[in-house]
Amino acid sequence: MLESRLGLLGTDLEIEGLRLAKLLVWIAMSLFLVFLGVVLLAILVVTLAGEEHRVASLATLSGSCLGGALAIGLGLRAWMRNRPKPFQATIAELAKDRERMSS
Repeated sequence: MLESRLGLLGTDLEIEGLRLAKLLVWIAMSLFLVFLGVVLLAILVVTLAGEEHRVASLATLSGSCLGGALAIGLGLRAWMRNRPKPFQATIAELAKDRERMSS
């Protein structure tokens, strides 16, 4: 019985590792978009004296990147709040084992 529980714990650890990797990828994408938005915003400031169409296009690109970063950040926050608790299956199985042993 202990062997099966340890196997389940190993599986739970693997799942948590995959979730952590997914979280890190989303964070990296969000940071990339923020940095890109800041660079584009700096280009916008530099070219403010230029033609109207260049300014409008840089403003649109900057806003799109920053909006995408915001959307990813909000999605990440929602995902973190709604994700299942770590080791949920292991804890449930251990509770069942405790009930069986006390009966």
